[in-house]
Amino acid sequence: MSIFKSFVFWILFAGSLNAFGQISHEREWKGVELEELSSQDFVLLSAPDLSSVQNEDLLEDRIKEIPYRFGIDIEKLLFFEQESKLTVFQNGSAVRRMGISSKNAKSLNLIFKTYDLPSGGWMHIYTPDKSQLLGAFTDENRHHDGQFSTSWIFNDSLIIEVYYPHYKLESSITISHVIYGYRGIDKSDKYFGDAGTCNVNVNCTEGQPWLKQKQSVVMILASNNTRICSGAMVNNVREDGKPFLLTANHCPVSTNNVFVFNYESPSCSPSIEPTINQTISGAQIRARDAKSDFALMELNLPPPASYNVFYAGWNNTGEIPVNSFCMHHPSGDVKKISVDKKSSISSGYYLMGDDHWKIESWDVGTTENGSSGSPLFDHHGRITGQLHGGEASCSVTEGEDYFGKFSVSWNNDPSSARQLKFWLDPDNTGTTILNGRSANETPGSIDVSLLGFSNLNVIQCGSTGFVPVVKVKNRGLQTIDSVNVDFFVNNVFQQSVKWLSPLISGSTKDVSGTSFSLPNGYYKLKAKVYVLGQVETDTSNNMVDLGFMNIAEPVTLEMIVQTDDYGDEFSWEISSSTGSLMHSKGDYPTITGGSLYRDTLCLFDGCFTLTAMDAANDGICCNYGNGFYILRDLSSGDTLVKNTAFSSRDTSHFFCTGDSCSIIARAHIRECSSSKSADGEIKLELLSGNPPFSFKWSNGATGQNVSNLLPGFYSVIITDDLDCSDSLFYQLGISTGISANSRVVSNELRIFPNPGKGEFYLNGLNSQMVYQLRITDLSGRILYRKTMINSQLNEKLNLSFLGSGMYILNVYSPEEFHSMKLLLEK
Repeated sequence: MSIFKSFVFWILFAGSLNAFGQISHEREWKGVELEELSSQDFVLLSAPDLSSVQNEDLLEDRIKEIPYRFGIDIEKLLFFEQESKLTVFQNGSAVRRMGISSKNAKSLNLIFKTYDLPSGGWMHIYTPDKSQLLGAFTDENRHHDGQFSTSWIFNDSLIIEVYYPHYKLESSITISHVIYGYRGIDKSDKYFGDAGTCNVNVNCTEGQPWLKQKQSVVMILASNNTRICSGAMVNNVREDGKPFLLTANHCPVSTNNVFVFNYESPSCSPSIEPTINQTISGAQIRARDAKSDFALMELNLPPPASYNVFYAGWNNTGEIPVNSFCMHHPSGDVKKISVDKKSSISSGYYLMGDDHWKIESWDVGTTENGSSGSPLFDHHGRITGQLHGGEASCSVTEGEDYFGKFSVSWNNDPSSARQLKFWLDPDNTGTTILNGRSANETPGSIDVSLLGFSNLNVIQCGSTGFVPVVKVKNRGLQTIDSVNVDFFVNNVFQQSVKWLSPLISGSTKDVSGTSFSLPNGYYKLKAKVYVLGQVETDTSNNMVDLGFMNIAEPVTLEMIVQTDDYGDEFSWEISSSTGSLMHSKGDYPTITGGSLYRDTLCLFDGCFTLTAMDAANDGICCNYGNGFYILRDLSSGDTLVKNTAFSSRDTSHFFCTGDSCSIIARAHIRECSSSKSADGEIKLELLSGNPPFSFKWSNGATGQNVSNLLPGFYSVIITDDLDCSDSLFYQLGISTGISANSRVVSNELRIFPNPGKGEFYLNGLNSQMVYQLRITDLSGRILYRKTMINSQLNEKLNLSFLGSGMYILNVYSPEEFHSMKLLLEK
């Protein structure tokens, strides 16, 4: 057969093939014109014993943190030049062919230890019946370490064919691993359709708003290409198309991994199996860290234009997502979408902490093995984390999932090998929010975008006069002469600022607004930019927003920590009474004998919980040093929390600022049977403070509990080990009608405005009396407390730090108890 005829035959034949492949090159396939290999030309590999493997799968398939396994690694050195059959053509060119077979394999994929093709040569890999073809591969496919790896051949046999422009040319090709696929993804026994029935295809209605984001999500062959994880291509501030991919640290990624693009059903239902014909082999690991369970890889080659890849945007501020969605490959199935319509919760991984986002339950879909490393997108379609693990499944619909925070991965560790910032913001621009971009996107002539706020933290301390600064980038091809930026707070227009200096293509500038005041409270700051006097080609990237807590009237605290020998095991966090994370710290240095650390903290006037945690479950006090921690109010010098005996996994302390000696007790009251019966009882349950406690009751008793009481008012002064004291008041009623919570009113007390937006006034207080004020939610959880001395007739209360909703206001004095509902509407 002539070369021309064989080439025509190859073109016609290849058109009918299931043409899978990594980035491949159009080269002549010689195998179509050669006689078939005999059985002696195949290396026969013994099939692995699957009995123990299947038993392991029964356990592992229920553990999301273990990536989904489809194959067994047969470690075998095969030297291609020795095992292959040489065929020399009349023109002096040649091919070598080698067969590999392993009985009953659903698929085979290969890892090459050395991959040095002859100069000008190429490689094809195909099934013996020539129904599936991979390649051609050239020296451009060689990894940086000289290796190479392939995706699946869906057969129990394959043929490797290398073309030599001249048969005397040398090559060095060594196979080190053959992956025996015992759970395949071909049409007879596959991952396709393996995911639980509650999973939703990415091309269903739920995925329609996020068509770009889905093009960033890939399936990863990990763990010597025997297991499956998910990941996402991510944008960098330079927007130069570097092929960065974000996945999970617990996914056993390596330089030989294979990445599968666009494996998704084109329809919602029924699922239609797509062709696996878009893959890339090989990557470099740029950074990874266990704390937030992230791994950042850079693919050896950028995806071709035909892959239509989207480099996803991200948000590194730590702002709580209003709602979220995740795209992934559960059990190696086609791409799915899961949706959480609720706000994510800041959490640790199953434990206390702030390095993960917790999804309490999915409203749409779930995640499974194979979903590990998949991106969590916020309501703007920007990545905020990647999947670590959890209990959610189709059978556990209320199960939670945990995603390592992008904000923690950003620069939690100073090493470039353990952070994202070094790679995704190499010029240290300070970008906090970045939109995604399509790889095939052609820059418009006029295009301006916003990259986030330069001076805004999630907690702003002491910001009575706030100046917003937004980062503006010219993404277009032409120089922009001037732009306009509008600023909004809680969607209310605040100001408009013009930037009248030229902004050349690709450059970035900070644009500052003018100062405006914000009281204590939670706010959403939004900025919009547009070009003056010119029409933009793309306005989808012209807006950014960020939620933040503004503390205009800060209370300054100091956290003092003496670590033990293993400081890296200890961490702490402070959360508000509404559950918002305010401050946290961990990863202290590991130093024999420990060391002393001091951190200044900014809080508002309210109640909080300090939680201390130790990863080794043995605290810091006793076994490996004399560690302790103290929380002090710098304004008063009072000690709020002190613990010199922390010896467990975690412990919590409730405290309030502005009332540093906060002792909270729950009273269990037994009413009197009649007005003359001394059979009443008050039992106290201490909820905060530092034991041991002392008690001084108004009737002279000194114990924690008092009994044999007549109806009436009783008070107790409780003092703890830090000499903090608090006075509590109780009314003992009669069981036949008067409740212990019945109101005793000596003068009229009311609160206005009610409903209100944050600032309230108490009217009717006695200036000669000491009052204790407590605000709780409807479940009784204390959110705010304050002692009022020499009260004004109209006592001002600033409660803007609380969210909208119904609350209970309780006011105590030695003679009075008032309780009323309070409605906050923002």
